[in-house]
Amino acid sequence: MKVGGAASDIQCVPAAPACFVDGLGLPAPDAKTPNISLTTPIKHTSVQASIFVAGCGLLPPSEALELLPFLKAKTARFPLFSAMASNFMLEALYRAATADLTSEAADFAYEILTRSGHRSWLEMIEHNATMAIEHWYGTSIEKHTWSHPWSASPARIIPQWLLGVRPLDLAWRRVAVHPQPGAKLAQASMRVPTMRGEIVLEYTKEDGGFTLALSLPGNTAAEVCLPAGLIAAKKPAVTVNGAAAPVAAPDGRPGQWCLLGELGGGAHHIVAGQAGGRS
Repeated sequence: MKVGGAASDIQCVPAAPACFVDGLGLPAPDAKTPNISLTTPIKHTSVQASIFVAGCGLLPPSEALELLPFLKAKTARFPLFSAMASNFMLEALYRAATADLTSEAADFAYEILTRSGHRSWLEMIEHNATMAIEHWYGTSIEKHTWSHPWSASPARIIPQWLLGVRPLDLAWRRVAVHPQPGAKLAQASMRVPTMRGEIVLEYTKEDGGFTLALSLPGNTAAEVCLPAGLIAAKKPAVTVNGAAAPVAAPDGRPGQWCLLGELGGGAHHIVAGQAGGRS
């Protein structure tokens, strides 16, 4: 159940405009709380209750974005979620980024991916891990594995959400190319092998503009969207291979400028400038 705001009987802890409580209805008594009142609704608000809903795509991007202040407050010192649940946390942030006219949601996701210290992937690397460890409590705790796929969220999140290449149809007939790298990552490149051939992507952002070099295999169509929060213009002038290309912000995703029409196989050079004004 979504709560928060002055009109709500249940408030987010810490205070935030919106979050989710841990369940519906009334709590059940157990050995630890045998005398719990069955007339008091569940009021506990946690990171997990919010990220599982948003990270599974059950919320429109604008509602996922409303959770950002709560998620940032809960994660200020270190992540209050497991390495396994980081998959849902990061996907929730990148889904929210598609409604974000700034780059705040994508910036926060990038900060989580790259932070060091307690409960981080860099902490695993500092302990000489060559694969993702079962949890992020370091290597001093017994009975954990040093090869645990559920902790390897970046291996999926970086290509599919930060750089935004993921299938939209079976067998990669149609793909999304929706980079949301945030403001701190000035450039990146990636090669994605598919059964139809490699998708090659490279982007650069500078001076309020965004440049994307994209190569698609044959028999592949791509929906290409650029991050509005990284482009200075309210409505940018966009070219594809030197020719003007119209763009629009899709319904419910104002944080993106998407090409009107999909791109087919071949090499494409896409440049978003600073002309125009958002309509």
